Amino acid sequence: MSTSGKLVLSPPTRQSRLAAWFKLYGVDRAEVARRMGVSPQMVSKICAAEAAPPRLIEAMRDMGFPGHLLPRPTAGGNGRTVAQ
Repeated sequence: MSTSGKLVLSPPTRQSRLAAWFKLYGVDRAEVARRMGVSPQMVSKICAAEAAPPRLIEAMRDMGFPGHLLPRPTAGGNGRTVAQ
């Protein structure tokens, strides 16, 4: 613990802001998974990832998720991200 009395804050990550959004709006990951046709574990992986398949990102946007909280879409199935 610092004795200087200064509180050092770092900006929240996209992932932590998305987790807060889930809580704020009472969104259930299992229900999101059901609507997307994937497992709840896949929803968690998407939320934690830096990039995810475009169709899954689009499905989350269609459900009302803010685009700036979602990962970047990957190009095809090769794992490369799409330039923005």
